[in-house]
Amino acid sequence: MAKRIEFTEEQKEEIRMKYCKRRKLKDSKSYNRIEILNMRRLGKKNEEISEKTGFHVQYVTEVVSLYVNKGMDAVIALRKD
Repeated sequence: MAKRIEFTEEQKEEIRMKYCKRRKLKDSKSYNRIEILNMRRLGKKNEEISEKTGFHVQYVTEVVSLYVNKGMDAVIALRKD
């Protein structure tokens, strides 16, 4: 089984701040990705997030991994490069 990615305190704070300002995002897809990160910040498992958001578990995993590896800007733009 793969190791669960845990956020640092700094990452949790960044996610919390972006979540509070999510209504200012230009598109609903970015809003949804921030919602995924916030649920993970609050300790929800990918399966729970998938059930609540309707996104596939693999997509949830990709968003979390993208954030950890590339940062918030990549998540908002969903850039994997």
